[in-house]
Amino acid sequence: MNNHKYADHQGPVAEWEEFVQSAGIPPPPALHLPILEMRAQTNAGRTAIAQTQVRTEGLLEKVTWQDYSILTRDYQNIIARVYKPKPKTSSPDTNTPLLPVYLYFHGGGHLYGNVDGEDASCSRIVAESPGPGIIVVNVNYRHTPEFVWPTQLDDAWDSFVWLSQHIVDTIGGDPGQVVVGGISAGGGLAASVVLRYHQLLVRGQASLTTSPSPSPSPSPSPVSGLTVRGQVLGSPWLLHPSATPNPLRSTSSDDSHHPLSMSSFVQNQDAPVLPWSILKVFADLLGPAAVSDPSFNVALATDEQINGGGGGGRGLPKTCSLIAGQDLLRDEGLYYAERLKANGIPTRTYVFPGLPHGFRRFQQLWSTNKWDELTVQSIQWCLSDDVQSSFDVVSKS
Repeated sequence: MNNHKYADHQGPVAEWEEFVQSAGIPPPPALHLPILEMRAQTNAGRTAIAQTQVRTEGLLEKVTWQDYSILTRDYQNIIARVYKPKPKTSSPDTNTPLLPVYLYFHGGGHLYGNVDGEDASCSRIVAESPGPGIIVVNVNYRHTPEFVWPTQLDDAWDSFVWLSQHIVDTIGGDPGQVVVGGISAGGGLAASVVLRYHQLLVRGQASLTTSPSPSPSPSPSPVSGLTVRGQVLGSPWLLHPSATPNPLRSTSSDDSHHPLSMSSFVQNQDAPVLPWSILKVFADLLGPAAVSDPSFNVALATDEQINGGGGGGRGLPKTCSLIAGQDLLRDEGLYYAERLKANGIPTRTYVFPGLPHGFRRFQQLWSTNKWDELTVQSIQWCLSDDVQSSFDVVSKS
């Protein structure tokens, strides 16, 4: 691990500087508001933008969706919205092939987010994927402050179990062609789900249980019935700020290879979109359990957990990472991708230098369309037989 190398992607870059000159610096988080009001305001804005994009991009003509209820381990219901390519004819086709499935978890620091706010991004993946198409399952896991960690992960895992039980008969998906992914906090959930799934496979466990504890849960489903081909992690949150040990923020005076001053946490304390002030709110609202939970701190997974304890194809599935350079979470995303590759996992990493966390929301940026394009390409690569790793710096210039 070398923070000097990671810091090379900090920027500045002309694309962001030109955007700021024309549109101004994005406003800081509304931390003066009560938490629930801040969440409601943010979710309303995200939903309004998503619904506008659905209409203006013609996604309603290309994609159809339906909501399903997922029963969680504590017998609550969360929503999964399932997006599919719109049939070209109105008559039912009995020969419709089973489609690959992308299980998706939204971002928002475990505080923000709802199912409606992801309609554009999920529909876009369906609309832009090559034929015969893909199904996207968008899970509305529960949020802070009402629900602390590990409720978010429990909901994510329970949705994975639900998918294993309903993938063929309910949504028409191919159980042998599953990709799991997410953005920011959702990227962390995706990485944790895939890591747990992989550990069950390595142990030869016969079922996908919702919890390793004897707590009440819905019925398990066979592991052999679901194959995760890969994961797509967009600016993933993989390490709690208070986790120890933290290999990315060494304070050792003789640690010249990765000094603290070069870490993304120091460089981006006041970065746009995700400054430390709001990440601290997100982390505090999760509660104390997340600090030391290995399921939250996926970046600290052991080599044995990553590679399955040896060769023979026992390692984690293929992984694509999309990373922003001017981002508090930059280093943990790059660090995890680097560790996967070192353990023989096929990886593709795309870095957008000089751009902040969540830059995709700014439609004026060239890199926004590129992010969308690479997301679709990453899912397709996971589904393919290609195992060639790559590292690409994505820049307009």
